[in-house]
Amino acid sequence: MFCPKCSCENSDNAVYCVQCGAKLPQFMSESQTVRRHTPINERLHVIEDAVSHVKDGSWELKKFISFMQDLHAVLRSKEQEIRDIVIPEEATFEFQEELAVGFSGIALYNKGIEAMLTYNGRDNGQVLEQGLEYVRKGNERINEAMRINLATRSRLETEIAQNSSATI
Repeated sequence: MFCPKCSCENSDNAVYCVQCGAKLPQFMSESQTVRRHTPINERLHVIEDAVSHVKDGSWELKKFISFMQDLHAVLRSKEQEIRDIVIPEEATFEFQEELAVGFSGIALYNKGIEAMLTYNGRDNGQVLEQGLEYVRKGNERINEAMRINLATRSRLETEIAQNSSATI
């Protein structure tokens, strides 16, 4: 990996440039990105399972609501962590599409969970199905944001390498 600041070549797993000490961009391989997508897809399956359990009566409503409240708190915390990431001003444009798609996915996820939290056990599961639909759409958008991230990072890494070899 080439340093974007001084063009020095560093090992692919380096965090800081060996020459100038600048923090290096961290790029994920496709296999790392697939592994990173897995928790999001697994979370969707966990939510689908919870809905199935409350609908078939194997979970009491109280257990389901408690589960969803805990999950909602975790997701809100993760959302805040993402919002707190500092993106250098010169890189903001590069990540605008990813952020817009990702945050729209997070909003859909939240809307779905909030809908499911209104379930009272008396509407034949319509509220649950509506909530699940929002969560599924949110999941798709979050995965799309991760694909955009991979493509953007790959393109930037290629540009950095090309710029570095052009200056040598």
